[in-house]
Amino acid sequence: ENITVNQVFLTISASDRDSGDNGDVTYKFGSRQNDPSVSELFGIRTVPVFDGNQGELFVKRPLTVIPEAPYNIIIEAYDNGASRQSSQAVVMITVLDVNNNDPVIDITYVRGTDDALVAENSPNGTVIAFVRVDDADQGINKKATCSIIGTTYFRLETFAENEFKITVSGNLDFESINEHVLTVACSDGGTPKRNASKSFIVQVEDVN
Repeated sequence: ENITVNQVFLTISASDRDSGDNGDVTYKFGSRQNDPSVSELFGIRTVPVFDGNQGELFVKRPLTVIPEAPYNIIIEAYDNGASRQSSQAVVMITVLDVNNNDPVIDITYVRGTDDALVAENSPNGTVIAFVRVDDADQGINKKATCSIIGTTYFRLETFAENEFKITVSGNLDFESINEHVLTVACSDGGTPKRNASKSFIVQVEDVN
């Protein structure tokens, strides 16, 4: 999907045993394309080579991956004789994801607005926040792995793909530490990996 605009990605050759204009082959898209976006995304041109002409398919605009939606392009080759003869073929193009989007981390507190709130007598396993990771890539490139940095009082647990919860995992004490700064760090499954992090504050509430 990161191919540059105007870059050629496929060449097409057709042979014609006639001579002169009758054997001079030109290439174009077929007039009846199943996908109207084909002519918007891709172009075709005829280029002279040492033994005739060849067709070149190139990209006209930036591409975006559409899951399980290959482009089926009808290519027509025709000669330039007085009685034009033509032939068609179908080319299937699949746009591959290249992991060019960073993960985006969203944190929702169970209690609290600006900061997360938790009572100091909360037992281990108490959920204080939910984490969701969005990634515009596809397949393994969008699958996130996350962890918490800088604390032993809380832990991050996975409960669905790209969805996590943060729970209490230590004895909280308002008098000792009344504020914890947590950082959620995530990476996707692409190669190379793309990373993101987000920090937030947990306020510990005093309980008499």
